[in-house]
Amino acid sequence: IGSSETKNTVLDIGLKIDGEYPFTATQDLTLDRYWKDDGEISRDSKDNDIRPGQKTYDCWISYPIKDKEGLYNDPYFFYLEKGKHTLTIEGIRTYGVFHSFTFKNYDELVSCDSIKPTEDQINNTPALTTQNELGTNTVFLQAETALYKTASTLYATYDRTTYMTSPNHPTKQRYNTIGQATWNKATQAITYSFKVENDGYYRFNFKARQNQMRGFFSNRRIYIDGKVPCKELDDVQFVYSPDWYNVTPKDAEGNDIYVYLEGGVEHTITLEAIPGSIGASMQRLDDLVLELNQYYRRILMITGPDPDEFKDYFVEKKIPSILDE
Repeated sequence: IGSSETKNTVLDIGLKIDGEYPFTATQDLTLDRYWKDDGEISRDSKDNDIRPGQKTYDCWISYPIKDKEGLYNDPYFFYLEKGKHTLTIEGIRTYGVFHSFTFKNYDELVSCDSIKPTEDQINNTPALTTQNELGTNTVFLQAETALYKTASTLYATYDRTTYMTSPNHPTKQRYNTIGQATWNKATQAITYSFKVENDGYYRFNFKARQNQMRGFFSNRRIYIDGKVPCKELDDVQFVYSPDWYNVTPKDAEGNDIYVYLEGGVEHTITLEAIPGSIGASMQRLDDLVLELNQYYRRILMITGPDPDEFKDYFVEKKIPSILDE
């Protein structure tokens, strides 16, 4: 998807099946382009970090048609009767290349119990020897240095209000985080690459801070090499907190989730923003707002846009169902 020759940040298409839009959302579907940093973080004459610009990351993408409004966690489903059908793609804002189109059912994700290693398998995974600021036995990834992301607004950010970020400086600006208020839309995703030295089972830990939505979770879907390994990684919750904290994905019993990785090859880990459990509430709220707007328009037809406060319009009689609703 995409080409560096266009200034469009996304691709927009319409999708018809058998000459008709299956539902309203398919009239304008957004496909993400991929972005990466245009160089590394540098320093100015005053020793403050300079954030690199963003450039397109042109690559082949297997991209399911998703809901961008934050109502549904899963890709869209389309009902098809047995037999032949026609698929029509309408260009709205497009500058890209399409290789193929696939209709398929997704396999149900397995429980982490299905991929859970034994204690012996965990203990037999050789320790890492790579040196980093956390010492050995750890692959350390800085969040602000992503491989690529699905939005040009997912650039490096900084937090110098605490010593718990890295890199850190008491007076100089250091880019040491990513996201903050810009990673706030469904399906936005960031991908990192890494290697492990040996075949074996590994767990993941994320240093995070979710101080944007008091009383709510932020939810992320975690992909390893483009696939979600198990149900538990399909929706990892990050609780509200004004402080930084560590999250290690766990199963229902509170045990750390391990994933098998092949040693010596390049792997990717992707974190995608999803609605999570709030999605069902947002769907209901979306229906209620639509219904309320319908009653609002009916009331306006009776009262006009500037009602007389001394006049009784008998709205409850002219719209008998309004009080119950």
